[in-house]
Amino acid sequence: MKKTVGKLAVLAVTLEVVMGGCINPFFKAPYEPESGDTTPPAFSSAAVNGTDLFITLSETATGTPLAPDFTVGGIAGNPAVSSAAVSGTTIALTLASAASNGETVTVSYTQNSDAVKHIKDAAGNTLAGFSGKPVTNNTGVPKTVTTVGAQSGALTSGTAGSAAFAVATGGISGSAAVSLSWFSDAAGTLDASGPAGVTVSTPVTVAGSPTDIMLNTTAATPGGAYYFRVTIDGVTSVGVGTVTVVSADRTAGLYVGSSTVPEPGVTGLVAGLTWIQSNQVNGESYRIVLDVGETVGHQTLTTDVATGITIILEGVGAERIIQLSSTGSLFVVAEKITLVLDKYITLQGKSGNSDSLIRVNMGGNLEMREDAKVTRNTFSSASSINGGGVYVSNGSTFTMHDSASVSGNTVTTSSLSSTDHSNGGGVYVASGTFTMNDSTSVSGNTRSTSAAIGTVGGGGGVGGSIIRYRSIAVHDKR
Repeated sequence: MKKTVGKLAVLAVTLEVVMGGCINPFFKAPYEPESGDTTPPAFSSAAVNGTDLFITLSETATGTPLAPDFTVGGIAGNPAVSSAAVSGTTIALTLASAASNGETVTVSYTQNSDAVKHIKDAAGNTLAGFSGKPVTNNTGVPKTVTTVGAQSGALTSGTAGSAAFAVATGGISGSAAVSLSWFSDAAGTLDASGPAGVTVSTPVTVAGSPTDIMLNTTAATPGGAYYFRVTIDGVTSVGVGTVTVVSADRTAGLYVGSSTVPEPGVTGLVAGLTWIQSNQVNGESYRIVLDVGETVGHQTLTTDVATGITIILEGVGAERIIQLSSTGSLFVVAEKITLVLDKYITLQGKSGNSDSLIRVNMGGNLEMREDAKVTRNTFSSASSINGGGVYVSNGSTFTMHDSASVSGNTVTTSSLSSTDHSNGGGVYVASGTFTMNDSTSVSGNTRSTSAAIGTVGGGGGVGGSIIRYRSIAVHDKR
C-alpha cells in the first residue's frame, strides 16, 4: 500500500483548473501594484476664539509648515500668525493678538518654497494654497451645544466599532473636553450607568460646526435604546441622542436578505433548506443560523431562478457540527447556487463513505469563511476516486477566507490496476477555480492506492491539473 500525506497552507492563492494533471507548487505570478490615492487634502472649515484659530482639513495630514505660510484677515491690527502645527485633520494656529467679537475673519495659506514644509496626506498628496477662506468667529460668543437632527446610531456588542453624532456648537473652538450624561428615556430620567462598554472620544477639536462626537465600543453588552446628552467644554447639549447596542450573533432560525428577524416557524437545517426551495427569490440570500449541531443525510442544492441564490450556514456562540448520517455527499452544490459556510460551522463526514463530503458541480460556488471546517470524510472505492473533502468540477468555484480549513479527509482506492488512482485527499479540482486567502489551510489530508505502479497525479492535500497560480506561491507539499 502506498500512502502520501500532505499539507497546503497559503495566504492568498488562486488555483484555476483547466483540465486533468498535477500542480507545480513553485510557480510565482508577477506582482501587480494597486492603484494609489491621488486626492489631496483640502480646506473644510475654520474657527477662531481669541488668539486660537483652528483649520479643519478634509482628511488626516502631516507636515511642518511655518507660521508665515498663513495669513489672517479681518482682525484689527492684522496680527501675524506666531505658530502653526498640524495634528490629524486639524491645523492649529496661534495669533499674535486676539480677534474681537463681531469681526469677519478670513484665513489664507501659501505653500512654502521648501517642499519639506508642505502639508501632505498619507499618500504624499499636498494641500494646495488657498485664499480668503471664511473663519467662524467664536470670540465672545456664548457657548452652545445642540444635537443636530434625529441623532441615533447602533453599536454591535463584542465588536470594535463607532457611531457618529453630529453636534452644532457655538462659541467653542479648539480642543474641548467631552462627556456624556445617560438617561433611561427621552424625557431625561437620569441613568448614571448607561450601556456597559461604551466610551466617548475625548477630547475633540472643535473647528466649525457641526462637530462629530464618536461613541465607541469593543465589549458592550446588548440592550435596548440608551439616551444621552453631550457636554462639550462644560456646556450640555440641547437635544437628546439615542444609541442602541445590538447582539453580534443572530438567534437560531432562517433569515432572508438583510433582515434581523427570523422567519416564523422555521428551525434547523433541513427545515430551512426546504423553506428556501419553496420560497426562493431571484438574487436573494438566505442565512440559516444553528444553535445546536445536527445529523442530516444527503442534500442537493438547486435553483431555477435566473441569477441564482446564496445560502449561508452560520453557528451561534460555539462550533456547530453538521454530521453526515448516510453515505454520499453531504452537499451537492449545483448551478447558480452559492453555498457559504460561515463562522462556527463544521461539516463532518464519515468513514467508508462513497463520495466527497461536498461536490460543487455545473458552475456552482462554495465559500468558507471565519473558522469553518470540512473534516473527517473517508471516500473509498474499488476504482479511481478524487477529492475526499471537496470535489470541484464543470467550471465551478471554491474560495476559502479567514482561518477556514479542510483537514483530516482521505481518498483511498483498493484497485490493483495500474491505471486507477486516488488524488486530492482534501480538495480535488477537475475543472474550475480554487482560491485560498488569509490564513486558510488544507492540511492533514491523505490519499492512498493499492496499485504498485502507474498511480497518476497525487495530492494528499490538493489534487488537480494544469493549474495557474495568482498572487503568491504555494510552499508546502501536496
